[in-house]
Amino acid sequence: KSLEKSPNISVSLVNGQLFFLLRFLRVINYIEKELGLRFLVLKGPVYSCYFPERTAYSRYTDLDLYPLGDHAQFAKKLLESNRFIPQINPKQRNFFALEEMQWIDLETGLILDVHTSVFEPYLGRNGLRLDKEITLNIITLEIEGVKFNSLGTHHLLLYLVLHGEKHFWEFPKDRLMVKEAWSKSSGTVVNDFWHSVR
Repeated sequence: KSLEKSPNISVSLVNGQLFFLLRFLRVINYIEKELGLRFLVLKGPVYSCYFPERTAYSRYTDLDLYPLGDHAQFAKKLLESNRFIPQINPKQRNFFALEEMQWIDLETGLILDVHTSVFEPYLGRNGLRLDKEITLNIITLEIEGVKFNSLGTHHLLLYLVLHGEKHFWEFPKDRLMVKEAWSKSSGTVVNDFWHSVR
């Protein structure tokens, strides 16, 4: 597996929105260290690593995670911790089969969105293929001493394009992140990947 070098950034935690970021970091640390689970962080704290100067102005409403490994086991461990409560539709009997499931962290009150797929909801079968390639291009980011894994630059670019389109490019930070990921990816990607982006 190739790990790309990534920014090791210390963020000055000085205002209200950063309080949410701190709580996210506590949750990330707990899930990884106490529950022994591996996952990728999507969006949220990732923005803060690329644009620390804008962290104070970013909205932190939930934390998006993508489990690495068995997704049902991931959900089971969250349940057994007695700290996270799943928010599911009563009509959905098998919540382990959901593409995305929300959990509430009883300690911080934060919402976790746990995804069982990153690209499949957007791209169908091509998305499933890309999901399998994710682990070949993981980067490690760090904020305030808390390390976490996220998408490599190329997959991050594609994810940001798809997510931005989904929300009609409502959030300026999505456009900034696409520009940043594009600049880091330019000239280093394979044709097959750019075909997926197009």
